[in-house]
Amino acid sequence: ILRGGAGGVAGRIKASAALYNCGVRVNEVCEELFSHRPELLKSPSSRESVVDLCQRLRWMSVSEINQAASRIPDFDPSVLPSEARDLGRPAEPPPAPGAPDGPEMLPVGSGS
Repeated sequence: ILRGGAGGVAGRIKASAALYNCGVRVNEVCEELFSHRPELLKSPSSRESVVDLCQRLRWMSVSEINQAASRIPDFDPSVLPSEARDLGRPAEPPPAPGAPDGPEMLPVGSGS
């Protein structure tokens, strides 16, 4: 019983460390954008990318955060120094309601 409990604790500690590092990286990206490169946030799509990044960081690895941030035009997160270590995803995203195999898909050609 104790060994099983210790394994659960180890998993939670690893997920907590991964989430911490993801938070560090998103903070570094946001600090650069808001403090040093605010002109990049004039575009609505760039602002939406930042909001999306902040909302999904719980389910992203540090490398996925960098990939998402690189979608902001004229922003290259690979040149931004980081203290974050990539420990993988802190958690897997929950399945969408009614879609046990993955994200919910919108109907094509709904004819509205």
